Amino acid sequence: MLKIKDNVDLKQLEKFGFKEINYVNVKIYKYENDFCNIIIGEDKIIHLNHFTVNNTAGLDTIYNLIKEDLVEKVSDKLWMTG
Repeated sequence: MLKIKDNVDLKQLEKFGFKEINYVNVKIYKYENDFCNIIIGEDKIIHLNHFTVNNTAGLDTIYNLIKEDLVEKVSDKLWMTG
């Protein structure tokens, strides 16, 4: 599992195409195009949803975040359970 590093201000995500959204009294950052969306909440965990296997737009965006040293690996699991 990947997350944005704790020392990173989420406002920095805007230069990568993310938009700040108020969602049920919580601020999230969302990147969206026709083929995928990426959501990063207050916990800074990266949630990626692909709508097609032939698109790399979401992965390219996450790669750009990694290149800028904004991302850290917190687990080998794809999701967390209780």
